[in-house]
Formats: sequence, C-alpha cells, structure tokens
Amino acid sequence: MSMSVQKETHTIKISEIDAKKMAAFTSKEAIYDKEKGELTFVVENAKNKAFRLVHNGKKCFILIEGSDKTITSTLHIIEEFETEKQALGRIEELGLAYDIPLLEGEK
Repeated sequence: MSMSVQKETHTIKISEIDAKKMAAFTSKEAIYDKEKGELTFVVENAKNKAFRLVHNGKKCFILIEGSDKTITSTLHIIEEFETEKQALGRIEELGLAYDIPLLEGEK
C-alpha cells in the first residue's frame, strides 16, 4: 500500500491554551506536555508519483494524483497507491465516508 510516506515529528513550545487552538493538538499522535509547555505532533509527507489518499480512519478528505514534483503534507493519514483503482478499493475496504466531488472518477 503506502510506498514512501514519511513521518516527521515536531515539537514546539506553546501554552496549553494556544495549543488547543491548533489542528495539530487534535491529531492522533499529538502529545501536550504540561510541565514543559510543549506540543509534540506528527506530520506525514508524501513526495513520489502516486495516487494519494488522505483520511482520518473515518473519512476520506481527498484522493489526488501526485507527481514526483508535488508534496502532500498533513496531520492525517496519507496512503499511496500505484493506481486509482487500488486507492478506491482501500476507501471501500476501510469504509471511509467521502464527498463524491473528491473522487475524480465519480463526477
């Protein structure tokens, strides 16, 4: 399935009040350390030519055909597939909800 998605962990100094306002705070791997005043979160990056599926385990946010010149970064899950058919199969396999306009083949 995923061919070359890389995860990068980031840690920033931030107050808990401000951290709660960030999308990173609600990501699945986010940890807020109250003693240190630090938010640690993971960003997923995909850089190869592939069909990229971005989801949170419940909903498909986008399915795009990325080139080796484009980068997709997100706090959500990225999976890469060689074909659109494989990506659509994964959406079905996971039972992801999606908006029809997100999927090119179903306009």
